[in-house]
Amino acid sequence: MTKKTNYMVLSGIFIALGILLPVVFHSIPNGGSIFLPMHLPVMVVAFFVPWPWALAVGAVTPLLSSLLTGMPPIAPFPMAIIMAFELATYGVCISLLKKLWVRPERWYSPLLVLIPTMLLGRLVGAACLWVSVRFFGVKGPAPWIFVTGSLAKGLPGLIAQVILVPMLYHMLVRNVPGCKAIK
Repeated sequence: MTKKTNYMVLSGIFIALGILLPVVFHSIPNGGSIFLPMHLPVMVVAFFVPWPWALAVGAVTPLLSSLLTGMPPIAPFPMAIIMAFELATYGVCISLLKKLWVRPERWYSPLLVLIPTMLLGRLVGAACLWVSVRFFGVKGPAPWIFVTGSLAKGLPGLIAQVILVPMLYHMLVRNVPGCKAIK
């Protein structure tokens, strides 16, 4: 398989996971906003594909999920659009920074990329909210309330990301031959 085919296959698999995982978690009241299951596939695939592919996975996953499942909603509060920008930010930043800091032989190295990316993604989400409220008349919380509230409510998901993303990264690098070639 060519690299482009590998990127396409991985992107498709992780978009599908980004749609299916939240369906499972939405059976728990507020499970999506607490455990942030859509974030995991975007973060993991970004370690293995170039930034344009990671950006596409991050932007497409919440929008496609919204169209197929109704979650995250597009209206009246455009959470799907805010998440598209947030997840696209995760994808781009992880994909670009992995070349600088991630080494398969160092168990902690994915965290060097993941933690600042998680903060930046939330700030981008807050900026999207601010633009939506300021220029498009969307009724929503102040951006600082959105960020602090989403951090507090999503704390279990953030902890899961810090634990699971490096584990999944190392598992894929060690056990999936195509992932070694795509670093």
